[in-house]
Formats: sequence, C-alpha cells, structure tokens
Amino acid sequence: MSRHVVTPLVGVAAAAILAIGGALGVEGAQLLYLCTNPAGQARLVGNPADCRGNETVVALNVEGQQGSPGPPGPPGAPGPANRVFSGLVSPNGTTPPGTEFTVQHTLSSGTYIISFPKGTFSGSEGKFLFATVTPMGNTYVNFLSFGRIPLDGTGFFEVTFAGGEVLFTFVTAIQD
Repeated sequence: MSRHVVTPLVGVAAAAILAIGGALGVEGAQLLYLCTNPAGQARLVGNPADCRGNETVVALNVEGQQGSPGPPGPPGAPGPANRVFSGLVSPNGTTPPGTEFTVQHTLSSGTYIISFPKGTFSGSEGKFLFATVTPMGNTYVNFLSFGRIPLDGTGFFEVTFAGGEVLFTFVTAIQD
C-alpha cells in the first residue's frame, strides 16, 4: 500500500504569513512567493526567480484589502472621575487663564477659598477633598480646611497663610 503525502497550499500559505519577516528577512515585504510543483507541494522563497523549472510561482499579498467596518460595539463603562487637580494662585487671588476653579480672596487677609464647579467631582459624593498647599515665600500655612463633596459634585478648600498674601500652588485629591 503506498501513501502520498501532499502539503496543502493553504497550510503553507498560512505558515508563510505567520513567519513573514523572519523567513524572508526582508523588512516591510509586501508579497510572499511560493513555488508549487505538480504534486501540490509548495515552498516559500524570497525571490520568484528561485522557483525550479517544474514549479509555478504563486504571489500572495501580505496584507489584504480593507474589510467593511464591523457593527459598533457596546458603550464602555464610564471612566473614573478626575480625582486630582492642581493649580496656581497669585497673591491677589487671580489664576492663570483657563483655570477650572475659582478663588475668593479678601485683599490683605492671607485667606483664600478655592472652589471647584458643579460636576467636577461627580461620582465622589460624600468623600473628602484633601489639599496640599505650598506657599512661595517666607510664610507658612496657618489654617487649612476642607470637607465632604456634596451631591452636585462641587468641592472647595480654604487656606490662610500666616504671612498674609502669597503666591501658592496646590494639589487636591479625593479620599479613595
């Protein structure tokens, strides 16, 4: 009883596609070349000129045509609310343009109330807003107060500096 072993062309093509780059040694190759013989066997070559006299060259695109777009996927879960903010406040209580917080300040008092608008801390209701404050001058924090975030997602903290008005930076975070 004789047995014929035939290498299916599809199997060789799949193996060639998986091996692209390593087998051909050509970075960014656009075509794979297979040499097939009348018995149905195939081999991968780097150049179509490497096919023998009884073999036929088969060129395969490495990348096929763009398929049609699939259906839209389900919406993803909402990401976590931004839980950390930082800012800069000048001695007179002004802030850089585009700042997402407001400052209440009485001149010469050294007291500042930094407020974040409705929705800033949505999803964090009932948690505490903590602040770290760094004065840029010869002073220190005399008083710092913060509280729980209400249902509307707003938040605030109050700080008083011992030396009066001062340029300062802050970083806020939500209790986790």
